[in-house]
Amino acid sequence: MNEQPDNVDIHTEEAIDLSLDNDKAIILLESGKKIISDKVVLAPGNFPPQSDNDPFEKYIGDGMYFTNPWDHQTILSKIHKEEDILILGSGLTMIDLCTTLYYNSHRGKIYAFSRHGFLPAVHKPVHYYPSFYHEIEKAGSLTEVFSIVNKHLRSHKQQGGDWRDVIDSLRPYNQKIWMNFSTNDKVLFIKKLNRLWSISRHRIPQEYQITINELLENKMLAIHSGTINTIEKNGRKLNITIRKNNNEHPTTISVHRVINCTGPQLNYLKLHNPLIKNMLQKGLIHPGPLHLGVDAFPDGKVKNHFNETIIYALGSALTGVLFESTAVPELRIQAEVLADILLFSELPVPQ
Repeated sequence: MNEQPDNVDIHTEEAIDLSLDNDKAIILLESGKKIISDKVVLAPGNFPPQSDNDPFEKYIGDGMYFTNPWDHQTILSKIHKEEDILILGSGLTMIDLCTTLYYNSHRGKIYAFSRHGFLPAVHKPVHYYPSFYHEIEKAGSLTEVFSIVNKHLRSHKQQGGDWRDVIDSLRPYNQKIWMNFSTNDKVLFIKKLNRLWSISRHRIPQEYQITINELLENKMLAIHSGTINTIEKNGRKLNITIRKNNNEHPTTISVHRVINCTGPQLNYLKLHNPLIKNMLQKGLIHPGPLHLGVDAFPDGKVKNHFNETIIYALGSALTGVLFESTAVPELRIQAEVLADILLFSELPVPQ
């Protein structure tokens, strides 16, 4: 039996505001209750996907469009097993949702749609590949780094090796590489390489791949790529026309429900979350680099209008600063660094 420690107090309601007063943080909860704290760690996890000018937004009220792909309980309770579904996005969230639907005996057709239709790579045993960070460290641009990585990928493949060995050898240095990029190179990476990096770096277990392959082979899942051309409501269904990237004739699919799996919203300026909106308005947090998460130092200390050491960030909120803020090993390191700061930064220095 797990017992809650005496020094841990858990509040199961939403925090809606935060203010500073005499080196203390005052957190306002939705019930009106206030919590006074010496330190605050902003670790909100993933906010639901949010798209600019979302053409499906008008169908939320009809129950035809779901914007939170991680609320599996609601999705499974609202969607009938024989209904056809369109999933926006073809990454890890889509894979997770498809397997959830599969193991809950969903019988309707599932369509997954994204701009390029790329699926995440699958995990395989990884073998040691010697570090080549010393080469990357000397590179002056993203183009040079890309060239160096490509060189090692080609060489390793020629020797019968797997590309995963090379990619995983970079893992201890990914944060350093990102932080050393110029702003222009970071923008270029997000525009040109982020999707390729994501499907290579964030892979799926082999058992998930088996499930996806079974769905594809049984024609219960179809992957589409391109852009959405038209959406028309026809009774209880939406007729959606997809314009292909290769200029083929558009494809029309008909579905009962649409689920947004395009990834978490990381631009905090676009969030409707009351706590984040209030903290931005007060200058307690600023948008992070490239409008990803919040602006902070690599150790998690938030940069704001006030020269204080009260507010810190952890996890997805640090995406713009550290970029790799998704997987457990990276989050564990962030948490360890921050825990040391919170535990020991206020201790007197031994004489």
